[in-house]
Amino acid sequence: MLINKKQVDSAKTGEVSETVKSIQEKLEKTVESLKKEVDSPEVKAKTKQIQENFTKSLNTIVEEANKLSKSVVNDKTLSDDLQKLSKQVVDQAVKAADTLQVSRR
Repeated sequence: MLINKKQVDSAKTGEVSETVKSIQEKLEKTVESLKKEVDSPEVKAKTKQIQENFTKSLNTIVEEANKLSKSVVNDKTLSDDLQKLSKQVVDQAVKAADTLQVSRR
């Protein structure tokens, strides 16, 4: 019995369709599993803790920069340099905060 090209092509198409369907199902299960992990109370609690620690650290940086700028207010050049440095530190902290926000999404 001879199998014609159309039957072979049809069989291959069926195999490919089944494989694609299987991959889609596995991908959907994986995505669902990851969503459950991300939305878990443990992950949310850890995220909140990290945000609180980051905010506390950022506030400490700002407070220390303010103390330092007040202590060198009499030296104009040093004060200007310190102001620039403080701005850079705060800008970096803001970028880090933005990165944390983006990674949470």
